Amino acid sequence: MAGRPAALRLADTFVGMAAKAPNNKARAEILRRGAATFAGMASDPAVAKTEGARGFLTTVGLEFAGAAAQAATEQYNERPTTSDFTQLMRDTAAAWAQLGPDAAMTDAALNAAAIQPPIANANDPGINPGVSVAPASWGGANVTLGRSAMVTFNPTPAQIQAGILATQTVAFWQGSKREAQAMTIDLTMVAPPANPQHPHRGGGGPDQESRPMAIIQYGVDGNTQYSVPVDVGQGRRITVPANYISVNVGCDPPFEGGEPVPITLGASIGMFQAASVSPPTRTVSLETPFGGVESDFFPIPVRASRLLPPVMVIGVLPGGVKFNINWCRLSGQVIGQTFYDYSNQNAGSVSQPVVVPYDAFFFTITADTQTDVRLPFELSL
Repeated sequence: MAGRPAALRLADTFVGMAAKAPNNKARAEILRRGAATFAGMASDPAVAKTEGARGFLTTVGLEFAGAAAQAATEQYNERPTTSDFTQLMRDTAAAWAQLGPDAAMTDAALNAAAIQPPIANANDPGINPGVSVAPASWGGANVTLGRSAMVTFNPTPAQIQAGILATQTVAFWQGSKREAQAMTIDLTMVAPPANPQHPHRGGGGPDQESRPMAIIQYGVDGNTQYSVPVDVGQGRRITVPANYISVNVGCDPPFEGGEPVPITLGASIGMFQAASVSPPTRTVSLETPFGGVESDFFPIPVRASRLLPPVMVIGVLPGGVKFNINWCRLSGQVIGQTFYDYSNQNAGSVSQPVVVPYDAFFFTITADTQTDVRLPFELSL
């Protein structure tokens, strides 16, 4: 080309045409043609024979692209966006910048032509939409990846009418076989029950109880028909292999004389392994029998691997508490015992977790004093 004067005369021609356009729509179209013209000139080595010429033509093209975008914005009264020609000019400039000033003229032109399409493709969300680990089925209408709900044990008719139920499904996902992977379930107590007597302290009234729990059903392919009850407490996180997950939240029954109160629980499903260092638990709450009498059979919680130290009230009991747990096989026969001595209000060796025998399915408890006890089983989840 003759040089900058010729380019400026061409630019003036487009500017004059745009100024005479009857409306912004026509003006934007003329300016876009100008941007396309200068983009082609900047990319053509036969026209842009020097580094300075390429830079100058690129700059002029960007000016036209910006003006075209502004005209289109005024037409629709919308927020300015980057037009195709603006991106084209930026891709051209980026290609020349990657080659550097020392590239040979002919080779540089050929290399720029090779570099420019990948740059444009990288900026095109239709060609390069990014990477996501989410299964394809997560976009379905029947997928509930997380929500919260208010539940309570044995709700009253008024509570049911207000949407407070005994159990509610807060997360659900069903995927295909090839979508089976490590999935993480996060259980949350959204907010503690309010204490009308001490609102600033939280908690409930003197006889109020809320024992949040969740029932998780999960698995892969045909192995999805079993459920695992877990404690929610202040929140738990669990990782499972699955292409099917269902999370129901609810509340365990209160101890005798306790008044259940509503609580808001929530759950979320994540498509990755984000296991917590603290394992989930399932607590069995019971009352120890008086006078050394053996209790009824209690089933060992599903996926229980260890029994953590028991929790009980012993401060009001003179002499403390002594009791033992009898591990029973499927037939009910005792196959082992674990002893706990709180007679000096000192757990001693009972502060260590106890491995649940792999062939035990039930347990009974024998004690010398009657009291409430909570047995937290650690779950292998």
